Amino acid sequence: MNILSKIATPLMLLALVACSGDDGSTGSQGSVGPQGSAGLQGEQGDTGAQGDTGAQGDTGAQGEQAPAILNEVYQVSITNLTNNQPLSPAAIIAHRSGYSIFDESQPASVSLETLAESGDNSEVLLDALIANQYLDHASTGLILPKSISDTMILALPNGSYNDLQLSVLSMLVNTNDAITGLNKINISGMNVGDTMRFTGITWDAGTEANSETAATIPGPAAGGQGFDAARETLNRVRIHAGVVTMDDGLATSALNETHRFDSPTSYISVSRTQ
Repeated sequence: MNILSKIATPLMLLALVACSGDDGSTGSQGSVGPQGSAGLQGEQGDTGAQGDTGAQGDTGAQGEQAPAILNEVYQVSITNLTNNQPLSPAAIIAHRSGYSIFDESQPASVSLETLAESGDNSEVLLDALIANQYLDHASTGLILPKSISDTMILALPNGSYNDLQLSVLSMLVNTNDAITGLNKINISGMNVGDTMRFTGITWDAGTEANSETAATIPGPAAGGQGFDAARETLNRVRIHAGVVTMDDGLATSALNETHRFDSPTSYISVSRTQ
């Protein structure tokens, strides 16, 4: 054995002895350290601004109002049958029985006198409006000789009319107080599409003497006075006897033969359209 072997053997023995010794006991685990303090919470952000309110939608269009229901509708026209007698604006009145503009052989009312002497129908229409039997009315314009008026409409409110009557009245303006038309003619029972035709009687209102002087004839033949509140002694509505003109020998008359007339002096057409 060499010197190196002699030295190495003891060293190895020492190493083995050192390796085979007991481990030291494990030390105790250290205590858990305290929990760190919570961090500060951040501040809440400001509330956002509210958005603008949206525009309101357009309002829908309102439906049309339903038209009034009409039960009966009539068309009325008037023909002037005279040669040279313009007819004043005619009062056309739809009414029930029990109303009349006048009664034959009885004195005329002031409203009838106004129409018969001046051609103004406004008071006759006003009297009709306040009557319990009133239904509707219309007024034509001036109706020239040998011409037809505009067609006028009478529209009756919803109802049932078994006593429907029609009155039409106009003045022959080249006279003292002559009137023509219809007085409470019954037109009940007409169906839609029906037409009735009437000839207009000529009455003398009886409120003014038939002098035919220029001062008392309001029409274009003379241009005299119209309504006069004074009344003739014989004051009653009657059938007119016609005029006596200067050509007939009445020297004071403002009328001539062209102003003569025979009854009837008007023609009235009534048609039901609804």
